[in-house]
Amino acid sequence: MKTKSVFLLFLVSAFAAALLVGAVQAKAGTVSLTVTNPGFEGNLNGWSYIFNAAGTSAQDGFVDFTEAHTGQSSLELVMNSGGSGVWQNVSYPLPAGAVVQLGWWLYMPNAGSQSNKWFNASLSIDGNAFPTGCQSYGAQDLSETCTDGAILSQVTPLPSWTYETLSFTLPSAASSIAFEFNTQDGNGSGPAEPLWVDDVTLQATGAGVIIPEPSSLALFCTGLMCIVWRIRQKSLA
Repeated sequence: MKTKSVFLLFLVSAFAAALLVGAVQAKAGTVSLTVTNPGFEGNLNGWSYIFNAAGTSAQDGFVDFTEAHTGQSSLELVMNSGGSGVWQNVSYPLPAGAVVQLGWWLYMPNAGSQSNKWFNASLSIDGNAFPTGCQSYGAQDLSETCTDGAILSQVTPLPSWTYETLSFTLPSAASSIAFEFNTQDGNGSGPAEPLWVDDVTLQATGAGVIIPEPSSLALFCTGLMCIVWRIRQKSLA
C-alpha cells in the first residue's frame, strides 16, 4: 500500500510539474516594464536631461506642482529655441518581434505655429536616447518607424490632458528600451510655450514574452497540495 501511494505521488508530482511548465511556457501576453518615477512626483529621479547640439544640458525641463494628470506634479517642458527634454532607459530582455508600447498623458494648450513648435516622443532599443534614422517634424502630427525605434510628433494643441501611445515592433532581440520626451522650436520665434507630461507607462507584448498567471498558479498549487495531503493520509492509514 505504501509503495503504491509513493508511486501515485510520483505520478501526480510529475504530471503537475509538466502542467506547470507548460502553463508558463504557453502563456504569452503583455508585461508592464518598470518606469522609474513615471509621474514625476516631486523630482526628476530616474530621468536624464537631453543634451542639445551645443553640448550643454537643456535645462528647460522641470517638475511643475501646478499641473498634474494625477498626483501632485508633472513634467513641464518648454518649446523654445534650444529645445528641452528628458529620457530614461529600462533594462529588460525582449525577443525579436515583441511589440513595445510607450504611453503618456500630454497637456499642450499652446503649440504655437505648426511650422515651428512641436513635441516629440520616441522609443528606441538598447539604450539609444533617440532612434537611428528618425527626424523631428514640426509641420504635422505623425508617427514614424525608424531603424531601431519610432517617433511621434505632436503639433496640434491639446486643451486638456490627452492619453497618447507610441508602438514599435522589435526587429531583433533587445536588452533594454530607451524612451524620450522633447520639444522643438524650429524657427526660434514667438513666445516659449510650455507643455506637460505625466503618468508614463511602458509595456511589451509578444509570443516570446512569458507571463505566468499568479492567481491561476496559486490555485493549481493549492489543489496539488490537497492531493498530496490526501495520498499521505491514505499511506498512513
